[in-house]
Amino acid sequence: MPKPTVTKDNSHKSTESNAGNEIGQLAVAATFTADPLKEILEFWFAQLGLAMEVNLTDYNQVFQQLLNPASLMAQNTQGINLLLVRIEDWIKFQTPEEQPEESLNALYRDILKRNSQDLINAILESVQRSSTPHIGVFCPPNPDVSTEIIALYNQIEQTIVEELSPINNLYLIPSGTIFSRYPVNDFYDASRDRIGHIPFTPEAFAALGTIIARTVHALKRPPYKVIALDCDRTLWRGICGEDGPLGIAVDEPFRALQSFMVRCNEAGFLLCLCSKNVEEDVWQVFDQRDDMLLGREHLVGWRINWQPKSENLRSLATELNLGLDSFIFIDDNPVECSEVRAHCPEVLTLQLPEEPDQFSQFLNHIWPLDTLKVTEADKNRTQLYQQNAARKQFEQHSIDFKTFIDGLQLDINIAAPTPEQFSRVSQLTQRTNQFNATTCRYSESEIQRLCQTDSGYGCRAVTVKDRFGDYGLVGVMIFQRQAHTLNVDSFLLSCRVLGRGVEHQMLKHLGEVAANDGLNTVTLNYRPTSKNLPIAEFFTSVGHSYQQDTHEGCQYELPLEVSQNLSFNSSASTQPSKAKANVPRAEQNNPMVAQQQSKSEQWAHIVHHLWQPIQVLNNLTEQHQRKRAHDDNWSEPKTTIEKKLSEIWSKVLRIDRVSLNDNLFDLGCTSLLAVNAFTDIETILGKRLPISTLLDAPTIATLASKINQHQDQTWHPLVTGQVGGSKLPLYIVHGGYGDILSTVKIVAHLDNEQPVYILRGIGLDGQQQPLPSIEAMAGAYIQAIKEKQPQGPYQLVGQCSGGIIAFEMAQQLTNQGDIVEFLGLLDTPHPQLENHFTNRLRYYFHRPTYRHHQWDRSYYLFTGIYYLRHLKVSFNYHLDELRKHTLVEQLRYVGRKLSQISSKLINIKGLTTATQNMEQQNKCEIATDQLAPVITNTQNNTHHSLAKQRRIKDQFFEVFLRAQKDYVPKTYTGNINFFLALQQSFVPKHPPSSLASLKANLGPVQDRKKLLFGWDTLVSKGKFYIWDVDCPHPAMFEDPYIQQLGKTIQIALDTSKTSPEINNDSKPKDMDMISTVIS
Repeated sequence: MPKPTVTKDNSHKSTESNAGNEIGQLAVAATFTADPLKEILEFWFAQLGLAMEVNLTDYNQVFQQLLNPASLMAQNTQGINLLLVRIEDWIKFQTPEEQPEESLNALYRDILKRNSQDLINAILESVQRSSTPHIGVFCPPNPDVSTEIIALYNQIEQTIVEELSPINNLYLIPSGTIFSRYPVNDFYDASRDRIGHIPFTPEAFAALGTIIARTVHALKRPPYKVIALDCDRTLWRGICGEDGPLGIAVDEPFRALQSFMVRCNEAGFLLCLCSKNVEEDVWQVFDQRDDMLLGREHLVGWRINWQPKSENLRSLATELNLGLDSFIFIDDNPVECSEVRAHCPEVLTLQLPEEPDQFSQFLNHIWPLDTLKVTEADKNRTQLYQQNAARKQFEQHSIDFKTFIDGLQLDINIAAPTPEQFSRVSQLTQRTNQFNATTCRYSESEIQRLCQTDSGYGCRAVTVKDRFGDYGLVGVMIFQRQAHTLNVDSFLLSCRVLGRGVEHQMLKHLGEVAANDGLNTVTLNYRPTSKNLPIAEFFTSVGHSYQQDTHEGCQYELPLEVSQNLSFNSSASTQPSKAKANVPRAEQNNPMVAQQQSKSEQWAHIVHHLWQPIQVLNNLTEQHQRKRAHDDNWSEPKTTIEKKLSEIWSKVLRIDRVSLNDNLFDLGCTSLLAVNAFTDIETILGKRLPISTLLDAPTIATLASKINQHQDQTWHPLVTGQVGGSKLPLYIVHGGYGDILSTVKIVAHLDNEQPVYILRGIGLDGQQQPLPSIEAMAGAYIQAIKEKQPQGPYQLVGQCSGGIIAFEMAQQLTNQGDIVEFLGLLDTPHPQLENHFTNRLRYYFHRPTYRHHQWDRSYYLFTGIYYLRHLKVSFNYHLDELRKHTLVEQLRYVGRKLSQISSKLINIKGLTTATQNMEQQNKCEIATDQLAPVITNTQNNTHHSLAKQRRIKDQFFEVFLRAQKDYVPKTYTGNINFFLALQQSFVPKHPPSSLASLKANLGPVQDRKKLLFGWDTLVSKGKFYIWDVDCPHPAMFEDPYIQQLGKTIQIALDTSKTSPEINNDSKPKDMDMISTVIS
């Protein structure tokens, strides 16, 4: 089994930088449009200094990302996977108007139950397959739905959380956690949800992004271990030396602080006191006040005197054998905080708010105190350190060190870890720094995989006891059996037992393992860091003669007789060196200190000024706010609508002002920003527009004109992408779904001199019917482009299946005597070589929302499957209902249902007529390019509108798919330029009659000769050109692939004018992406 990927942490960085220089990846998959989260997360990662890149997967691809081994998440080995699940989305596009009310809830329950179990299984498979941490966030539903539905969602969520909570390397955030920690007034945005399936307000996304960033920070940050607390005005109100133990007050804010610290202690943090006071006065408070929640039993150390607190903190660090950078110091006094920051910059120093009523808010937003999971070792940590204090006292009274070691009566056990110990083993690899040879960090799932017998690796856990108590699991060794040696990947030991012979026993055990496996040597690897000098000294002491330098540090290849005969001489032993973390700053040669000096100020800003989502939004807006440069093209908006539009777009685009004739796309408008703007237009101006309006009206002036128009308009298929320029216009045909919001992005990556027009599908307005054949579509589109350009030559490109329409347009134009100078097919499969059954199956997956043509054989398959499932659900529902009643009630129930069925049969004709009327009415209500009145019934209309829009899209897709299936391309006299998606192509490898065609192409193109283009057989020899585009087909029009696609198309266009007969010998240097000409 290959070795899991590990992070090698070569230093304990500042608050929030990653170990090493590698940039990690946060891969995000959501059941809704999660794009607004990206800038929130990037804002926080910049604040924290986390080298994390945020990458969003395709829309609503949670299951695909979890199950597909080639997905972004599956390939994410150096980062974190984030899942955003909104249970409501699983039934979002169902059509309730088609279902009886009593069976609707049963149908929903069936879908939710099935999807919840599928999600559990998918997450389990992904976590077990990968060592990458997974974060699962459950997002709250629309609050306007009924309480019964919300209760159902909560029940499903609870079931999922309960089953997945014990899983290692998986961290769940329930929906109730998000807005309880970061409250917002209104988290649900019905308009954005309807327009772009963006269900939350910007403030809610800020809250969601913040809690996610906290979780990522908790996974990535170096661990803090100690909380040092002041006493007066921190643990209690008043001054114990002046007011006495009975005069101070432990009222609610201070009890809340103490309660918080007790919880931190239970989660594994060590608590200390660092106070300027008379020690006796402080202990009188602890001993005499019954209302103190914090007791002596929670403390592992204290410095109560009049020395500078920076000196006391150094003394505590030495006593606990911990670095100062593992300390958090909390005090109410700004002078004391400043002194510690100046002299102990490694310590995270936080000043309490002046008003005690703000303590709880302050404490709840100290991110470094977050703990994701608590192990048994965490719970017992304070007791272990208290036992260690007793050992130190025993050492002080011992005659010599040998007497002390003998008196401890050490009991050392070394064995393979049990499954219950995996979390502690992983934690030790993450937290141990001083006596850690390689600082390789392992997750729990990686430890589990390493412990499998077939992994080729071995792991040993070291537990230690003595007369004072149980140290617990304190050491770890991870090794690999190689040709002649036992190669030790990790050798680490807690400093609590260092210098007592445990490390010698560990090395001796490795010698025994090597001997049992017939190996000759034990190879110890050492990678130096700023802290692990102690283990270097130990390795040198036992194997100096066998040291060899490597590019990462050094190795010690010890013969078996050396490791097996190793013994600990307590009489000659001295304590190992400590890391330099606690020496005065002036004497340190540590480059990290400069980075640490601002750590306390950074966290003070976060805790005090970024604890509300609105504060995060304001900071983000301020950072990205742009100021318009002075120019002579400024045109002042004049009318009320123009001024309102200018204000809306100025806010959305984060620019101080927008001119009347500014192209909004040139100012940075994206589809996501368009959703925000059109939502504000609907709210402020009371006008609902489809987002595609922006393609026809990309300026304030033209958009205002659209709003002022009240007469009906006919949906026109031709949309302007880029006008002007000296080159021949390019016409791009939509893909199989008809919409062009992603297609329009290609304009920015073509030449400025290249005019571009885009053709969108007829029938997406909900009023016109989709055209029934490829020939009819091509004819309508030719008519549209001739209105813009009456005479040729013409340049045509088709996106995916739209390439079939572009091909037919070229055929018809040629037959009409027009010149087609360029025909481009963007990874377009030949219509007679595709498996249309598979396409439809992939599209619908669960059930059709549009009823297919009655003579289409697949109609019976999909509707039959659906209604069988529906019948099963209804049967189970009624059976459950019957079981709840007595026999008499059951008979009445059955009679009532039979009566309803009889009534339906008698009135079947009237019901059919009513249904037809309803369908006609629904079509008229669908949002089109015309203005529509604002719907005030948010709950019903939002749900129904989404279902109708989905049916319109399904209808277009189904008609197009049927037309594509029936279309037989004929021989073409011109050239065909084929743009091949190399990472994943939709060009089939097998004929549709083959069973192998049922499997989609998931991997990269290995051999072009095995692809069934089909188009190459329709043109003469030397007229079919393949252009390579290094991208997967579904992401051709997404960043970062769209840049190369645009460049490749432009080069192909320009080349077709200068060199009609392209070949590999004569192609220009910038045509390296063209791979071949098929003869």
